Amino acid sequence: MNSFGKQTAAVLPALLALVPAGCAHFENKPLSPAQSADILEELSLDDPQLRAFISTNLHRGFAEWPTKEWDFEELTLVAVYFRPELDVVRTQWAVAKAGIITAGGQPNPTVAITPEYAVNPGGGVSPWIATLGIDWPIETAGKRGRRIARAKEISEAM
Repeated sequence: MNSFGKQTAAVLPALLALVPAGCAHFENKPLSPAQSADILEELSLDDPQLRAFISTNLHRGFAEWPTKEWDFEELTLVAVYFRPELDVVRTQWAVAKAGIITAGGQPNPTVAITPEYAVNPGGGVSPWIATLGIDWPIETAGKRGRRIARAKEISEAM
């Protein structure tokens, strides 16, 4: 076995071990009506986050919580707070904020080892050649800044 064959035998298992790391896996999570009912039953006016939400939006504090009497504005904010669609919107907003972080990331350099076959090798030389390619991306003209600005605009639009 020539030196290239020995190197290939040593590197190939490591490369094959990395292949599954790039695969995405879907995990099916069926909805459970009983679990959804339990979550709905756990909703309570005693929720301290609800108190903070109402205090923030009405610009006033509460001496006791939950209050004995609720006015129209407070009940409207309770309905808004417990609305399930808002959980989806909050999640989308969190994704948009994470997009700002992602937009600021620098592109990673890559290294590639590629085998090549020489049609007319010299005498006693293996026809296989291992080439090493290094790709080091360089961003110019403020591209990262524009990506971050766009991601901020998307986040603010949410």
